[in-house]
Amino acid sequence: MAGPNGLVSSPDGRWFYIGGWSDRALVRLSRGQTPIRIDAAPVGFNVDNVRWGNDGHIVVAGHVTRCPDTNDCELAAARVATVDPDTLEVQQRVDYKGNEFFRLGTVAIEVDDEVWVGGIRGSLGIARFPR
Repeated sequence: MAGPNGLVSSPDGRWFYIGGWSDRALVRLSRGQTPIRIDAAPVGFNVDNVRWGNDGHIVVAGHVTRCPDTNDCELAAARVATVDPDTLEVQQRVDYKGNEFFRLGTVAIEVDDEVWVGGIRGSLGIARFPR
């Protein structure tokens, strides 16, 4: 897996859930099983961070990166999805194009009835979205 980014483990320690930046997926990797099991849940964006959500799903945050060549990259958007850790079913939660104040989402956390998204590359503050 190229570009692993973000990691949580299952409460029982049997699984790792890894943000696959280059793969644009959440990757599930077994621990202590032979043979090793690897599954992926494509999310459609470059995964930057993962964390456990309030109701037992995994919150996956990142952005869309397009680089037509090595000198010119378009870095814009904030994306958040939730993934069921058992079925790997994906639900898109946030698809934000970005603007001059918030350019690139990299991390998300659930707070009450909202999703708070943090960013980099000139992003000012935290963007808040309904959950």
